[in-house]
Amino acid sequence: MKDRHESAIKFMFLKLNVVEKEKVMCSDIKITHLDYQEIGKLVCKKLKNKNCIQIYRHLDGLNVNAKFSADKLYRFTLDIKSTQNDGKTVCAIMQNPSYANEFISDKSVYILERLVLQGNIPQFNNVSRLIIVNLFAYIQTNDFNDSSDERKEENNTYIVEAIEKSDIVLKAWGVDYYEERRDYICSLLSKDKSKIVYRTKKHPAVGSISESFIEKDKTLFNERNLR
Repeated sequence: MKDRHESAIKFMFLKLNVVEKEKVMCSDIKITHLDYQEIGKLVCKKLKNKNCIQIYRHLDGLNVNAKFSADKLYRFTLDIKSTQNDGKTVCAIMQNPSYANEFISDKSVYILERLVLQGNIPQFNNVSRLIIVNLFAYIQTNDFNDSSDERKEENNTYIVEAIEKSDIVLKAWGVDYYEERRDYICSLLSKDKSKIVYRTKKHPAVGSISESFIEKDKTLFNERNLR
């Protein structure tokens, strides 16, 4: 367990550029059991006098796998499965990845896990798997710049695969800042009338865990009727 925590914390520090690589040493990390308070204390200490973030944990009872580029600059998928039941699959499409990985969550992923996998939202009854993909695969927590994303075609492959595996698609990127990417996703979804498509009213990072936060995607419904 200690090795898993060391890997998670080192990954987070390096991805957020809060410390230089040579300063993140295993000897600095002395977590021997599943103690998130100790993780929090360690992170606060490391991030003293820096721009801080809040760490989220994945919900209990989940298996999480992530697909990254070799250089760890891009995250293509975050595949989250419940160990409690075997049901439907939701593909959630957000704007771009933040720091979530196999070991730790971020606010957006945490909100989606609770919306989709906790079983309290009628739209997601009997859902046991959540596959998260993004319009852009480049990992950036704040002030995203789409010009940094040079792996669009590779990312498209993972988006198509995630949609094909899903029963429900959740458009969760919030405001349509990137019309070309939005139109690409809509073109994929308009070809398959079997998919149930919802959208979040805002980006999950500023959303809420409630049924009213989710609505049917009327724009896509109209596009399908015109075909």
